[in-house]
Amino acid sequence: KWDAFQRHLDASAAEGPHTTRLAVNYLSTTGGDLIPSPRRYAEYLNPRLSARLTDEHRRGARPHYGALLLDFADTVTPGLVQHVYQLNDFPT
Repeated sequence: KWDAFQRHLDASAAEGPHTTRLAVNYLSTTGGDLIPSPRRYAEYLNPRLSARLTDEHRRGARPHYGALLLDFADTVTPGLVQHVYQLNDFPT
């Protein structure tokens, strides 16, 4: 799931800020043998997204990812919502 999500983020960012299409990127998932619940998936996947967004913010990158749909965003990864918000906080 993480690899597919990252590929979609990269494809969305490659279109740039002037695209007329809206990208919808969702990290939520459920089921499976290894991680049987949405919360467990979020505990596994959300920190990876948080690390990626933190790194991009520190580098000054402002990729355009479209809508990011997440399960348990700030519950299992405190600060994740803030990291998403920071990508939308363009200097004036």
